Amino acid sequence: MYDEGAPPSARAQLLECLVRPLGPLALVAIAAGAFGHLFYRLRRDAAPISPDDVSRITSEQVLELTRYVEQCSPDVLLHFGRADHLLSDRRCGDARHATADRPSACSSTTGHATA
Repeated sequence: MYDEGAPPSARAQLLECLVRPLGPLALVAIAAGAFGHLFYRLRRDAAPISPDDVSRITSEQVLELTRYVEQCSPDVLLHFGRADHLLSDRRCGDARHATADRPSACSSTTGHATA
């Protein structure tokens, strides 16, 4: 899904969904800090992930991120049952609401997962 052939917009949307439940420590710890440059995403009014951000992240790093999110916020991954979901106009907002009310074992007091 997150390979060179996938459209940058779909790759950005996948990243948006996967980093949403993370806290600052997780962002800098996962995949040897590969997601640290997305630290700005922790603000509610943050700009969307840019094509430049997308190009800096490999599919292996996304796999590591996905494995982490699977442990801390598995509800987020339920929205990826069908790959065409990412190619549609529907965003992962449902995933954000699904996990916001139910803190996971990896959540901190801010509601974000920690490393």
